Amino acid sequence: MNIKNNPIKLRIATPAEAEFGRSMITPHEERHNCGGYSFYMEQPQYVLVSTINLNLYGGFENNNGEIESSGWLGR
Repeated sequence: MNIKNNPIKLRIATPAEAEFGRSMITPHEERHNCGGYSFYMEQPQYVLVSTINLNLYGGFENNNGEIESSGWLGR
């Protein structure tokens, strides 16, 4: 989903939002069954926020220099 043209109006997160979003990702070296909800993914290049539903998404820059979502991080 491209950040410029998407139905959930993604924007780049503020520094505080980005820190919170990244804190929800379990680092590879800490992967285990923690009895809760954990994300096992690489740290995203960007953290994106949907201004429609306030969900957080990972983001990356594609080969065309556009920012795209790489997956849901949570709410």
